[in-house]
Amino acid sequence: MNERELWNSWADSYDESFLGKPDAGEVVRAVQQYTTKGLLLELGVGTGRIAIPLAKEGIHVNGVDFSERMAGLLRQKAGGLPISVIVGDMADRHGQDKYEVVLAAHSALTLLQSQQEQLRCLQNTAAALVPGGHLIVESMHPQVFAGKLRGKNINVRAMGADYLDASATIVDTSQQTATFQDVRMTEQGLKFFPCHVRWIWPSELDLMTQIAGLELVSRGQDWRGTAVTSESSQVISIYRKPHE
Repeated sequence: MNERELWNSWADSYDESFLGKPDAGEVVRAVQQYTTKGLLLELGVGTGRIAIPLAKEGIHVNGVDFSERMAGLLRQKAGGLPISVIVGDMADRHGQDKYEVVLAAHSALTLLQSQQEQLRCLQNTAAALVPGGHLIVESMHPQVFAGKLRGKNINVRAMGADYLDASATIVDTSQQTATFQDVRMTEQGLKFFPCHVRWIWPSELDLMTQIAGLELVSRGQDWRGTAVTSESSQVISIYRKPHE
């Protein structure tokens, strides 16, 4: 299953899944600090969990996603909001628009399956930013994969009288990869929701963004900027394109 097929399979259930439910309020408030309501590009926009509340604040969002089905659902939900949806590879440059902010939330950058593709994405991102513009990257901290989730794991996410939601994970630290399979079991049968990521260590991300021509501004374990520690499960890194 390629990435497009994978996320098409998630689309109809995404909003009610553990990936689609987190509240976007803190993300929106943090991102607003870096925009004067110019153009914003969201990588891996999905069904608009973040794009829609950003657009309601008057920010024009261009969103790119692998999945035609995800993009179609976002177009239906967006109504008259200032959201433009692009179906394609987030590592590519789409058009010649220039952005105040590029946002890669919810580990979107790790959906690119190799370091080469991740670097290409960052280079195209840097080219698309205006001087002084910002790249904001949110992801699960790799120490979660290398520590708590290392190896093979099975967890129960939720259960009721007529359903069971379970998740299986295989982590390969030598390749910096994690493969997930979420399964919903009901009387009607089984539904499978796969996902695989190639995680990026913070120092590795700093080097790749430096190669792309960006500089680190700040890093925290949450959207309030709390310092990253050895116990952090999330890391948010903010980079700036220097003025020419």
